[in-house]
Amino acid sequence: MNLLSIVNKNFVNISEGSVNVLQPSRRLHPIVSLKQRYIVSGVITILTFILSGCVNNVVYLDVDTETLVPCGTSRITSVTLEDENHRLIRLKAKWEVASATLPLRIVPEQYQINVVFEDENTFTLLPNMTYIVEHSTHGDAGMDDLTFRTDATGKIISASRTACD
Repeated sequence: MNLLSIVNKNFVNISEGSVNVLQPSRRLHPIVSLKQRYIVSGVITILTFILSGCVNNVVYLDVDTETLVPCGTSRITSVTLEDENHRLIRLKAKWEVASATLPLRIVPEQYQINVVFEDENTFTLLPNMTYIVEHSTHGDAGMDDLTFRTDATGKIISASRTACD
């Protein structure tokens, strides 16, 4: 066996005239080809997009019960309402303990009410008003808009979406 074959097959340490042959370390995992790596990373990327795209922010309003209902299996954790006077009301679940539906007449205690630019953090539906609801529970999904109208007593009388499509 000549020196060239040793260099090609093993690691060689040449110091002060002596040649020490170092055996290569054994790998725990088999060597994966570059093509296999690209295939695996592509499959993982596609699965990530598919699984993350399974949620949405679409909600509808049940006019009879005055309740927001998600179209899907998710819960409602974050909703913003804007009225005709551009007053913003944010409803956010405390400690991410959200309910499957969100009544707008009497907001459950597990939701924090924040009226933007006002000291008072209470919420009642105003009479003869149009509201825009923005549901943004899933930040990576598109935001959904829904509008509804109240009558002279503040009761919801119509909505732009009353059922899931």
